[in-house]
Amino acid sequence: MSWKAEVLDPLVAGILQLASSALIICAAAIFFRLLRWSDAVPIAEAPAAALEVLPGRCPAFHAEHGSYFCEHLGLSYQRPAVWIGALILIVICGWLAWYFNSLHKRRTSGPSSTS
Repeated sequence: MSWKAEVLDPLVAGILQLASSALIICAAAIFFRLLRWSDAVPIAEAPAAALEVLPGRCPAFHAEHGSYFCEHLGLSYQRPAVWIGALILIVICGWLAWYFNSLHKRRTSGPSSTS
């Protein structure tokens, strides 16, 4: 094995593992953001306490532990293309993470030479 292979193989394997981890984190962030967006309620149904806290042009909101948060995208069913696009991004991130992880495993478990 040449010195280039000895240096580059662990480097490429590390990059693949790092890319796989970053994609999993990205997919999880999109997933949890979709969960919060799916839980949004129209501003017309907001209690008086929420209306005092939320900005005037807020189309929807959600409440967590007594705090109110504005959903600037509105309700999820009002923008199905954005919702479906986010789901597609989750699937793509998951597939790429799996693919990079399998490449990493293939590179690290390949045939070893003792020369």
